[in-house]
Amino acid sequence: VRRHIEESNKKIMEAYEKGNISDVAEMYTEDCRIMPAGGHILVGRDVVAAAYADALDSGLHSLEIIIDELGGIGGSSYDTVFERGRYKIFCSGTDTHDYG
Repeated sequence: VRRHIEESNKKIMEAYEKGNISDVAEMYTEDCRIMPAGGHILVGRDVVAAAYADALDSGLHSLEIIIDELGGIGGSSYDTVFERGRYKIFCSGTDTHDYG
């Protein structure tokens, strides 16, 4: 599971850097939830895509997703997997604009 999540995060980061928000959105489920630092919980693929598009439009050109914890919910078969982590978002080169 961890390898799959790491590969998915890499695809998200690469698609974002290329400005391909539709590919970023496709990496999330229709009922996904993300919790940006200091913000409200974003629910749904379209809402998450809009947040990524807003960040890109504001000049934030790349991001890094860091996994801190992976876990499962739903018994031994893990019907749901969650990822808790951090992010860094960059405005130019290695200048960090935001993190959380």
